[in-house]
Amino acid sequence: SMANYGAPPPGQQPYGQPNPYGQPNPYGQPNPYGQPNPYGQPNPYGQPGMPGMPGMPGMGAGEMAVSITCCGKNLDKKDGAFGKSDPFLIVSKKDGAKKVQVYKSDVIKKNLNPDFKPFELFVNECGGMQNQLTWECYDWDSDGTHDFIGAFQASLDQIMKNNTYQFINPHKKPSKFGKSTKVAGEMMFLKVQTKTVAPKALPYAYDLILKAEGLDRKDSGGFGKSDPYVIIKRKDSKGPKAGKKGVHFLPVYTSEFIKDNLNPVFKEFQLTVHDQLGGSENAELSISVKDWDDDGKHDLIGKCTVTAKDFTSQQPIPLINPKKAGNMGYKNSGVLIFSKCNVVPHTGNIPRPPLAMKLKMSAKNIAKMDGLTGKSDPYLTIKGPKGTIVKTEVIQNNLNPVWNEFQFNFSRAGDHGLDNLITIECHDKDSVGDELIGSVTLTIRELTFPLKSHYLVNPHKRGNIGYSNSGLLFINAFTMVDHVMEAPVFDAYNVKIQGRGLENKDLGGLGKSDPFLMVEKEAAGGGKAGKKNLHRTNIVKENCNPQWEPFVIKVIDVEGPDAPFFLRVYDHDAGSEADLIGEVKVTIREITQSNEFTILNPKKLGKSTYKNSGMIVFSDFTPVPGAPYYSGPGATPPPMGGMYGAPYGQQPYGAP
Repeated sequence: SMANYGAPPPGQQPYGQPNPYGQPNPYGQPNPYGQPNPYGQPNPYGQPGMPGMPGMPGMGAGEMAVSITCCGKNLDKKDGAFGKSDPFLIVSKKDGAKKVQVYKSDVIKKNLNPDFKPFELFVNECGGMQNQLTWECYDWDSDGTHDFIGAFQASLDQIMKNNTYQFINPHKKPSKFGKSTKVAGEMMFLKVQTKTVAPKALPYAYDLILKAEGLDRKDSGGFGKSDPYVIIKRKDSKGPKAGKKGVHFLPVYTSEFIKDNLNPVFKEFQLTVHDQLGGSENAELSISVKDWDDDGKHDLIGKCTVTAKDFTSQQPIPLINPKKAGNMGYKNSGVLIFSKCNVVPHTGNIPRPPLAMKLKMSAKNIAKMDGLTGKSDPYLTIKGPKGTIVKTEVIQNNLNPVWNEFQFNFSRAGDHGLDNLITIECHDKDSVGDELIGSVTLTIRELTFPLKSHYLVNPHKRGNIGYSNSGLLFINAFTMVDHVMEAPVFDAYNVKIQGRGLENKDLGGLGKSDPFLMVEKEAAGGGKAGKKNLHRTNIVKENCNPQWEPFVIKVIDVEGPDAPFFLRVYDHDAGSEADLIGEVKVTIREITQSNEFTILNPKKLGKSTYKNSGMIVFSDFTPVPGAPYYSGPGATPPPMGGMYGAPYGQQPYGAP
């Protein structure tokens, strides 16, 4: 509560009083702005109004703003007994329980009587002429702590009537000499007037250039330099990783890294307001500067928090490393400066969001999986929450593979467009079960950033002594696509499955297994109670490469073409519960795109000698003759004119 800042000087509004000026409330009249001004001042709004409402700006003529010229007087010294202060001003309003910044001034270096640059406050943005605003003055510090000088509360209406206010600091220590006071200086409003301006509109984007100065040395034990790059994330409560806590910082931009440079200037880039900034200038942005390392462990140099309103200020923003904050003598790990900010105006048109992406990828120095003298046979899969989206071709016997261009559709990755989370996995193809080489999880948007390389990490090896990564993945090229080509799914399929290289479960691994396959759907919560058995095959006695009898699977039974279900292979034991050999989670659409799947036993994952429990192969997965196109939940519209889809924004398939 601002009441803590103490009583205001004579003539200044007492905080929290219902009628600040002691006059009859002029705003309770039917025509508020047409009444004689109760304060004896000229009409504060000063603009021609609509008929019947003199003094109020005409609708359509623009938006009301208040132009302000102000200065500080006799501010407290914060930089030592013989120093001064580096003051800046923040104006904010209350929005429920939150405090929302509406203006932030430049820093005036070493000045106890600063003249702030004239500025404008939009009346609507401030909550109206009578809404109480908090005016705070701080002393800028290079360590980012910014000492509080003082504050007061006043509405736009009030500063038009009273031109002097005292900054109150409730935590100010009593003076050793003279009378104790909480007053930390004064604010004088030299010129305050209303004006009609063009309605405030959010810009389309900001073209930015960032530079850093005086960064910490992170290489060669502090004797080398650093290879810095920038990561910008937006505080988000609706994205794919918001989770139970309701908050997540979503990556919106990552720069290139610059070798051996403590004062880097990064390439110009653009942040769009409607997309990357979440449609708000007040979106909280976390900016981290990291040192690129070959092992993928990229050390944090320092970070800061800003909003879009800080883009136009060229004041240095301290970069703070949380591990060093509080250490004796530590100020910061360098500073970040927006050396260029070009505001791109909105034309009223927002580009249509892309629906898919074409990618060309490669990898370097991936781990050898085929013995000490062999190499690997790598391929990539891109997975979303609904399962595998796309799978590349296999590159035989190669540790530096380059894959052909492929396309994947964003709708298969979730409901968040470019902010959908995907996992890119690199596997080694084997005749008796594929092995995971490494993976990386990121958003689709991160594939478009200037930083084009990502380390592949095997989660089962993470933490092992000497292990850092399993290779480096490169995004060589990408193209956004505004239309999709996706085949529809049929109602039912004929299925024929065989096992290959299944794990021996009998006689302690010396015998064979008696395998059968279960098609199972798990309800929310999982566990045995949540399992729904859709099909059980015949048992094939003493066979690690079984061919099970054909069966039919209906798409509606698994709840749609992109709804995951399990294929589990068990070893039958007479008189006891069947042993799980291995399992794989799949979707109908995945099976239409790939016929081989490695099965894993969850209880054995992470064991040093465990690779997999074999494979299952679909030797047949074809539509039941005469089966119609599936039309239930998650259905793809049937083809028309040989096309599976239509350009974005064009109505496909002749539907109303």
